[in-house]
Amino acid sequence: YPTDCFDGIVKYFKEKLPSKKRWVLEQPVIAPPYNDAVTTYTKKLFAQYGMDYAGLIMAPLGATDYTSTITKIKALNPDVVLFSSFGTDIAYMAKEAISAGATWLSAGVDFQNVLAKLAGPAINNWYLGFDFLNVDKPGNDWAKYFVKEWTSSHTRVGPDYYNAGDYCTAFAVATLVDRILGAGGDINSGDDYVKQLEANPSFPHVYGGPGKTGKIVIDTTTHSPSAIEMQLFQPPANGQVTPVKALANYNIKAANFQIL
Repeated sequence: YPTDCFDGIVKYFKEKLPSKKRWVLEQPVIAPPYNDAVTTYTKKLFAQYGMDYAGLIMAPLGATDYTSTITKIKALNPDVVLFSSFGTDIAYMAKEAISAGATWLSAGVDFQNVLAKLAGPAINNWYLGFDFLNVDKPGNDWAKYFVKEWTSSHTRVGPDYYNAGDYCTAFAVATLVDRILGAGGDINSGDDYVKQLEANPSFPHVYGGPGKTGKIVIDTTTHSPSAIEMQLFQPPANGQVTPVKALANYNIKAANFQIL
């Protein structure tokens, strides 16, 4: 994150909105190794798809006033801004973009209950792509069960992708325990967990569809996902996370990319 999410977004624009070629990357200020890696990856990605890299704008993390950030973005005259900030930062930037009369298209990699409520109509027509749980139209039976069980015990808020991630992490650990026991190992031994993870780094996930349970695959060298289903969509822009307008399904590096 966030670069695993970018390929599917850029590929969608290449196929569906090819005239939108001038891109700006926005990043939150975190640390040079992180920010430099994201910039390097994104510049190569834009070049791969024939997009023009118009520049990088760094934004403060966790602020509420993004006037300066949006002013700098506007000065670069982009067709598309790829926002890699998250949480309430996106909501405040979306609002400021409206106030500044932004005409560019905005793409992002985060959308959950707090963001949706704060942004409201300001996030209308954004393109959002990441490992998103479509609670309105779950893609498989396990996802439907998760949404049903969550809804029955949480009366005021629906699940979002953080909740789905926590849920599937618990099942991944349980799966490892099952594999260790099945191999005659010791569930109190860290080495046995590593051994089973390296033997099979794939775990079921509520993402995926239509009709099939998804999976997350862990790269045993980088310890990051090498595969996980994602969805590109446009949000309802009414303070809620559902229903969304699904646009495409894809995986890391835009693998198995499918326009919906």
